[in-house]
Amino acid sequence: MTFRDIISKIFTPLRQSASPSLIKLIEHTNIVAEAGEILHHLLISDPSNREILHDKIVFLEKKADDIQREGVDIIYNAFFLPIDRSMLLRAFEIADDIADVIRKTSYELTKSQQPATEYNLVAALAIKDETKLMAQLATLMCSMEKNRSKIRKTISQIHYHEKEADMAYRDTFEAHFDPAKISGTSQNAICVMLDMRITEKLEAIADKCEDFAHECARILSDYV
Repeated sequence: MTFRDIISKIFTPLRQSASPSLIKLIEHTNIVAEAGEILHHLLISDPSNREILHDKIVFLEKKADDIQREGVDIIYNAFFLPIDRSMLLRAFEIADDIADVIRKTSYELTKSQQPATEYNLVAALAIKDETKLMAQLATLMCSMEKNRSKIRKTISQIHYHEKEADMAYRDTFEAHFDPAKISGTSQNAICVMLDMRITEKLEAIADKCEDFAHECARILSDYV
């Protein structure tokens, strides 16, 4: 931790609510939450109607990139910050990774026209809930002392939804090794491959949401 970060930490309670860096993080996580909701909508929609929803996700991902760049500029140029700069940068990095993987997952679903399985839908709903909770977390972090119990509860809820997505991944994997569902046709093999790719990406998104929660827990433990 640099001298500037030490001084910043001392004055944290005076500046959290008005911090431009946290405001940008809130903006960014709200974009991620919107993308998470659209991804869920894309999965429950007919595959032939996915193109419009994918375009919306692409737009949101680009917007998230712009907000992240603005946030990083603020962090590097600020003398005082509400939170250690490395922690803030990590939070932005994780949130931006989520937006990026959502876009990639949306692309593969749209181009492949792969139908969503029941396990995909479970994972997508978990992601929708996780990204919404991420946005709430970012807002709560503006007043950590006041909101610490709510922050801990929100972090626990994200962990719960990540376990749902993890279970959906295991269920998908096990389903593809059920002899009754295995066929020798190449088309079925391609469908299995695509389904596993989508499932792995959905689990990766859920894991990254949990990473964001872990980072918020680390910040809370250091500052409250």
